Amino acid sequence: AGSPANDGTLAREALERCGMLDCFTAIFSCADLGLGGKGEPDIFRAALAHLGTEKAETAVFEDTLHAVRTAKADGFPVVAVYDPYEPEQEALRDLADCYLISYEHSEDFFAFAANK
Repeated sequence: AGSPANDGTLAREALERCGMLDCFTAIFSCADLGLGGKGEPDIFRAALAHLGTEKAETAVFEDTLHAVRTAKADGFPVVAVYDPYEPEQEALRDLADCYLISYEHSEDFFAFAANK
């Protein structure tokens, strides 16, 4: 379900344009890893392995309902981020552990993370 994830090139370009590329040690995409999409947790598990952190302490940020479902079903805490192209915002908000209407309101994430 859902549309295919973007390849890592687009993510790198966007992060570089925003001056944030140096904040990341790696960028993972389903296309770059040869994965079928976010209907399976493989992409989240690859990032987790890279980070070397505990799953319960590693939040997945997602903006599509199918990806939020996948991450939640695999035991990740999930922060859903509003995307005007995701028609299921209410379901997204209900399923996620934390919901951000925009990154300008990231205080909601920090309050969530402080309680983990």
